[in-house]
Amino acid sequence: MYRLLIADDEPIEREGLKLIINKNFSNIEIVGEAKNGREAIELVEELRPDILFLDIKMPGINGIEAAKEIRRKYKNLRIVILSAYDYFVYAKESFSLGVYDYLLKPVRRVKLIETLENIVKEIEKERLERQEKLKLREELSDIKNMLEEKFVTIILEDGLQYEEKIKNGIDILDMTFDSYYVLVISTESRINSDMVSKLYDEVYRYFKHREKCIISKYNNNIYVLVEVENTSGIEIKKISYDKAKKIYSRLIEKYDIDIRIGVKVGRGLSSLNKVIIEVNKLIISTKSKNIVSEFYDKNEENLLEIKEEYQRILNLIKGIVNGDKESLIELDNLLEILCISESNKKISLYEIISILRFLIFEKRGKVYFCDLLSKDKDIDLDSYNIKNIIIEELNKYFIEISNQSHEIVERAKEYIYKNYNRDIKLEDVAEEVSVSPYYFSKLFKKEMGKNFIDFLTELRIEEAKKKLDTGMSIKAVARYIGYNDPNYFSRVFKKITGMNPKSYQKILKK
Repeated sequence: MYRLLIADDEPIEREGLKLIINKNFSNIEIVGEAKNGREAIELVEELRPDILFLDIKMPGINGIEAAKEIRRKYKNLRIVILSAYDYFVYAKESFSLGVYDYLLKPVRRVKLIETLENIVKEIEKERLERQEKLKLREELSDIKNMLEEKFVTIILEDGLQYEEKIKNGIDILDMTFDSYYVLVISTESRINSDMVSKLYDEVYRYFKHREKCIISKYNNNIYVLVEVENTSGIEIKKISYDKAKKIYSRLIEKYDIDIRIGVKVGRGLSSLNKVIIEVNKLIISTKSKNIVSEFYDKNEENLLEIKEEYQRILNLIKGIVNGDKESLIELDNLLEILCISESNKKISLYEIISILRFLIFEKRGKVYFCDLLSKDKDIDLDSYNIKNIIIEELNKYFIEISNQSHEIVERAKEYIYKNYNRDIKLEDVAEEVSVSPYYFSKLFKKEMGKNFIDFLTELRIEEAKKKLDTGMSIKAVARYIGYNDPNYFSRVFKKITGMNPKSYQKILKK
């Protein structure tokens, strides 16, 4: 059954539509009638129809305004506009809102039936496609659950063949295995299967709605593989240990059972077998701790220091990549300290180079520090040599981006001149010149002495002056330079020139 709502202020029109529909369609139910746009919006919200017949000319909120409001929330609703006016502007605006059809009153019976038949076919096709997708999703979910359940069994028992088997299911598992940690919950050997199932369910509830992960059972142990994206190795280790502590507390609080948890970080599918074996070795070899990790030989305070130092360096590097010279000066001072306290440093100079190299390449598409990171060259440098090379390379980088700045701004200005009368935003221009909005905003203001909005506004007002000089109406000028609201245009014009557009035109006529 298909649900239809009619919105028309003329009772005779509504009755005529109902008569045709009821006589020709047993599968369409007219669920409601509205006499104006406000009622139409409210009834769509309440009755959730599949089809809406909407008259353009109604008291209060008209059909176009109602269609705009309804379309914001109900993207799949088929809207058919009814109008006694064969105006192109109405039809154009209607179709811009994604209406299904535009019918002229009085609606011909044949046209109405044809339109509804086509709508019904479309909705039926969508429903069938939706059912197929749901069925396929259920099948994939069953396959995914089965693959997850046997995941560790495949890894540990299929030898070198496991990689091929897992690769075939990567899309279903929705995992990349680029960067992850494996958490193993080890239970007593004499524990019964019911208790293992309870522990598994508890672990599943904790991890599945929080993390992108695989949860698997093998020999009474529960394995959790959690994928972590865009995070440093140090951060992953800290996160994994914190998660181990939380799930340990949760399990021993709920169940009176002896458990131990091991954690290890891994990268790449090919290393998965090794990581799982090593984390099991960690549990077996370390008898004195309930939670064991390759990482936690250091105390938590030391880890916090590493995290803070790493974050500080990362923030400086991001500033440098975006052209901030103050960040370069601060990094230079920090590198000096690292060189002095070389024996105690927690972040190596080579780690800093790797981060710099990656972020600069991501931003500019150019590789820096090739010599320092080359495996083919025998380079024997002390910390001060490395530090000096880093600063020298970054100074070259600043010279290059300084030379590029003028070109970027010129390309941006060209784009603005061509599109100033469209609804362009800073993000649009930044995308056009292939830099981040933040970087473009700072660069544009530095080069032009004014921000993007002020530049665009002044350009529009200058163009408006030219058009006002030709005698064009204020409303037409506003639209021409990109303002839909003439009143807003007048306010902006007065703010820039000190007078409203009408006064400006009068002065021109004198």
